[in-house]
Amino acid sequence: MKKIQLLFILLIFYFMNACSKAEIEIENAYTPVRTENQRMFAAYFDITNNTNEAIKLTGIKSSSFNSVMLHQSSIVDGMATMRHIESLTLPTKQQVKLEPNGKHVMLMSAKEDIWEKESFILTLEFSNGSSIDKNILIKKPKK
Repeated sequence: MKKIQLLFILLIFYFMNACSKAEIEIENAYTPVRTENQRMFAAYFDITNNTNEAIKLTGIKSSSFNSVMLHQSSIVDGMATMRHIESLTLPTKQQVKLEPNGKHVMLMSAKEDIWEKESFILTLEFSNGSSIDKNILIKKPKK
């Protein structure tokens, strides 16, 4: 009977470990592409910090683009503006959305024909020393 109880406890710990969330999760990642001749792009995604401390997104890069930056869009005096931001704080146990008309990743000077691709990789770097390679889906207009 004790062996069965021990086996049951071990199975519980195994499944708890297998079901645990990653420290940082990135979901719903995409880049809209509107025309074949487009030169600048934006990437959007939801990023969740599952840790017990705030973490900063400190860098983003991609071998598919010459320049990759974090930007913040806003309306100032009725005019749309966009500015570069150095980092993005991810509060503990919260999700931050990068979305149109808000925070986003600006992608400039593509090194390859983005129109012909289905996706590309962004590497996200964090203040805790970790990095994540994320596949970004390219969304084209429906024909």
